[in-house]
Formats: sequence, C-alpha cells, structure tokens
Amino acid sequence: ADIHPSVFYAQAAQIGGNMLLDDGAKFEGQVWLLGAKIEGALSCGAGRFLNPGGEALVAASAEIGGGALLRCEGLNRFQAQGGVNLFGAKIAGTLDFDGASLNNKGGYALVGANAEIRGGIRMGSNGAHPFEAAGEVSLLGAKITGNLECAGGRFINDGGAALVLSNAEIGGTVFLCAMATHAFEAEGQVSFLGARINGSLDCSGARIKAIGGRSLSADNVQVGGAVLLRAASQYMFEAQGHVSFLGAKMGGNLECTGARFLNPGGYAFGAENAEISG
Repeated sequence: ADIHPSVFYAQAAQIGGNMLLDDGAKFEGQVWLLGAKIEGALSCGAGRFLNPGGEALVAASAEIGGGALLRCEGLNRFQAQGGVNLFGAKIAGTLDFDGASLNNKGGYALVGANAEIRGGIRMGSNGAHPFEAAGEVSLLGAKITGNLECAGGRFINDGGAALVLSNAEIGGTVFLCAMATHAFEAEGQVSFLGARINGSLDCSGARIKAIGGRSLSADNVQVGGAVLLRAASQYMFEAQGHVSFLGAKMGGNLECTGARFLNPGGYAFGAENAEISG
C-alpha cells in the first residue's frame, strides 16, 4: 500500500481478525485507529508512518486481542516520523518495537500512558538494528504483565525525559541493559518514580546521560528483586547526572560493581531512606 497524502481513518472500527499495515506499507499522513477493536494482531512490521510534526499513528483506547507488532522485519525497520499514540490501549499480546525507529524530536516519540499490555514490551535490538527513539517515550502509569525488554535500545531526548515509567506496574523484570552488539543508551532522564516492578531492574552496562539533572530518577520505586547498576561484559554502567533511589524498596541486592557515577558539583548517587533486603 502507498497512501499519499491522505489520512487513513478507522476510528472505532471492529475487525474480527488481524489488521495488517505491514510489509513495506507507507502512509504519508496520520493513521487514525482511535478506539478500534481488533480481535487478532495489529501488524505494522516494516511499515512507514510519516507525519512529521504531528502524530503518525494513533491507536489510543484501542483493544487488540493479539500482539501489536511495530518492529523491524529482517533488515527493514518500522519507521514513524511523528508520534505514536497508544494512550490507554489494551493489548493482550506483546507490544513489539524491536529494531524500530521512532522520530518525533522535541515531542513524544511514543505515548503509552495508562496502557495495559499483558504480553510485555520489547524495545531493543533485533540484531540488525537497535530500537531508536528521538523524543520522549512515556509509559506513565502503564500496566505491563510481562517483562519490559529494552536491551540495546537508544532513547534520545536531550534536555528532557527520554523514558518515563513513573507509577507503572511491571509484572516481570525491566531490562535496560547492554547486549553483545549494543549498549542501552539514554540521553535524557530515565524515570521510575513510584513504579512497582515485581522482578529485577537490570541496568547492567547501560549509559544514561542527563548532565545537570537527574539521569536515573527512581524515588519510591518498589523492586521485588535486585537493582543492577553494574558493568556487563565490555560495557561499563555509566550515569552522567544524579541517580536517585530516595525511599526505594528493593527485595534483592543493590549492585554497582564496576560502575561510574558522574555529577560534578552535585549528588552523584543517593539512596536516602531506602530499604534493601539483599
């Protein structure tokens, strides 16, 4: 499909099977799936959604019975120029952005606030490409039953928040770690304020940069397992900016082996009033 330059509307559509906007589909203008009900999967793998300066794909309040696949297929990436809006969406399967490219510099690359995702979220590398987001990725208050896997992903929003998981509920483990080919990188704040993570928070080998502000903001976070801010293989954990775990509760170890915390003139690391069971 090659739709130019019209807008694709499917508001409140009811689809008994899968919705396929993939395999090189190209949309120049906004794709509008507000409130749609899709019994199967929403497949947008390798699709191109182009609406610079606006929202490229809107599926707020959508209900998806399978996965939402907005990922790289082979060497071909899912690309969005403009925001992706999944506010309040309910996804029964996995939300898969592995290897995708989201570009909405200066705005929201992805809004998934208050979304419910039963199968977990993937925003990492597929081997050929790392996930890349230019603009804020917000999962504020989201409920994620499985893991949040961002190993090798790149989140860039210099001067603002790069990845927001404040008040989110995550049933599994959060992986903001390095993999063999790519380190996890964030330019901008990563926020877990008040989040609840049943598993561990694994930031092994991550690089987080927010000079002059908070790089990793995790006040009052509750983590059932370990918090790993450590080196991994050839990658050193490095934070430029204040790392804060004020009032945090951790069910396992807090490990900072081989890490670097840099914030000249201010606090590099704080865990006042934290409870660490390991």
